[in-house]
Amino acid sequence: FVMAAESAQDNLEVLRESGAALRSFPTRCHIAARMHIRALDLDPKDNCSRRELACSLNDLGTFLKANGPGCVTEDCARACLEAVDSCLGGTKAATDAGAIRLDSSGGLKRDSIGVGKPAAGDSSPLYERVYHAALATSDSYAPVWYNLGVLAGERLEHQRAESCYRRCLELDPRHAECLCNLGALLRRNGDAE
Repeated sequence: FVMAAESAQDNLEVLRESGAALRSFPTRCHIAARMHIRALDLDPKDNCSRRELACSLNDLGTFLKANGPGCVTEDCARACLEAVDSCLGGTKAATDAGAIRLDSSGGLKRDSIGVGKPAAGDSSPLYERVYHAALATSDSYAPVWYNLGVLAGERLEHQRAESCYRRCLELDPRHAECLCNLGALLRRNGDAE
């Protein structure tokens, strides 16, 4: 897949399909994300490539979270930073996600990002920034909302978790894990909705 995509850097369909196929190998999600970013560079209005990129970034964030700092090669870290910059660079979403901060002169500064630990002065690890990049790419991709809900729940940010779960269910009413998590959260908070 990688060789096919490298030989067809200007072929939107090859990049999109090769990236989708590579996503089935968790250790290659970062390469899939790069392919989908390249596809969007070729046609920024292509909704299929946009959704594929959101899916690849969501899978990449899940891989990073599940495997911790030891799973990240230099190439994977570089791909994550490129994805965060590409999807969030210079936007309000970037500063909200902690991917980019304004320095003292008002210029943009990309933080050095650790995988399972926050960058200095920031509280969001790389996998969360990758989730935010996926959300900025396509805010209608339900699994990203679910994963952000899980993160909020882990931090005991119950209102935020509920909000993320509800958005996920608006987009995909049959998302079973989300239904279970929202039900457990509401029960825990004494809300018998």
